[in-house]
Amino acid sequence: MTWNQGETPDWIVTPEGWGAAYAGRYDPANGREVVVPGRASGKLVVHHSASNAPAPGGEASFSRQIEAYGESRDGAAIEYNYLVYPSGVLHGGFGDTRGCHASATDPSTGTNYNKTSIGICFVGYFHPPNNDQPTDAAIASFQAWLTWMVESGRLTEDVLYPNQYNGDTGWYGHRDVFSTACPGDTLYPRLPDIVQISSQPSPGPGPTPPSGDDDMPTPCGFITCNQGTTGHHVDGSEWTAPIDGTTFKVNPGGTIQWVHGGELDDFTAVLSAAGAKTDTWNGAVGTPDAFGALVGDKPHM
Repeated sequence: MTWNQGETPDWIVTPEGWGAAYAGRYDPANGREVVVPGRASGKLVVHHSASNAPAPGGEASFSRQIEAYGESRDGAAIEYNYLVYPSGVLHGGFGDTRGCHASATDPSTGTNYNKTSIGICFVGYFHPPNNDQPTDAAIASFQAWLTWMVESGRLTEDVLYPNQYNGDTGWYGHRDVFSTACPGDTLYPRLPDIVQISSQPSPGPGPTPPSGDDDMPTPCGFITCNQGTTGHHVDGSEWTAPIDGTTFKVNPGGTIQWVHGGELDDFTAVLSAAGAKTDTWNGAVGTPDAFGALVGDKPHM
């Protein structure tokens, strides 16, 4: 697989390394449009996954879940060019090729930011009510990654400075180009200090080999439903999905661990609707709508 052009540091886990289901899609040899290098990008978009984060050792399984969700939602698979975990483990996604992380139009080109920028995702929920904080390990890996991206000609040094206007070179939070809270109120204000070249050695975490079974205590499937879909808590009380696109992440055994909806700005409303409880799914799955074909519980991935 020729996932990235040139040599990739061994501490970056390739899609094959974390067991991606769509690894071939991220390979420029298969015809996917290359964003960098060759025409180094001066734009970096920082995201958060707006989700829980796995315990150390569970990163490969979690990336496969993110990939499965992105594919079921809009065919975007892993969505991001790279992902960085609280443990410091850093996974490659679309890499050098066009990602699916920022569909807003870049006014400097008339195309979307997927074609003009590189997107990296901090895994975690850096926004109320969770208010996660980026770990030192994640920041160190991000800065080592950024150093490599600049030194290898993938990003220009313009990304070390915040953009001054929409379409300008520089770094962006996803909220700077789209109506969303991403990358969250606890991560976004820290970006001026985080988006820096590292003077430290490359991070220590090595590649996490993919597990043969997703037996970690994070979800293994997804159910998406429309506004008005109802279900019952284990105590018998009923909940109602408040918005279209409400998505439930389902554990092995069928218990619901976490919910969200839409662009995740409605997280609090959805969490309230679910009662922040561990549920057993017994509600009808919504019908197809503008979100595309809605899906039921997926098998163990």
